[in-house]
Amino acid sequence: MGKTLGRDIQVLLKILTYMDKMKDALKRYQCKTSSEFAGNEDCMDICSFCILQIDSLSRQLTTDSYQAINFISTGNLVPVRNMIAHDYIKLNRQVLYSFVQDCIQHRNFDQVKNRIKYCQEHKNASE
Repeated sequence: MGKTLGRDIQVLLKILTYMDKMKDALKRYQCKTSSEFAGNEDCMDICSFCILQIDSLSRQLTTDSYQAINFISTGNLVPVRNMIAHDYIKLNRQVLYSFVQDCIQHRNFDQVKNRIKYCQEHKNASE
């Protein structure tokens, strides 16, 4: 399936799911600080998996949708993804925690939701 606004809706909904999973993991494992996060491998594993999934999904977005989501398009996602995928043993846990915290900020949920709304409103015109 090609990159279309209709496809973007599906992908963005999945990205929201992974953002929610990270938020839920931090809450469930009570990781309120970077040191609590760094000491909890289960929480780190869940968040790392979610980041890998978000990275993979983001590659399926149209260029416009990709650029509309700051935590994806600012260039931070790829280095964090590479750190997880290629050097997990030596993972910088503070960098990972910082990125997770950025991902789950309310403004990022709003960006994704706003982009979904935009795609819904414009998908018929572009397809």
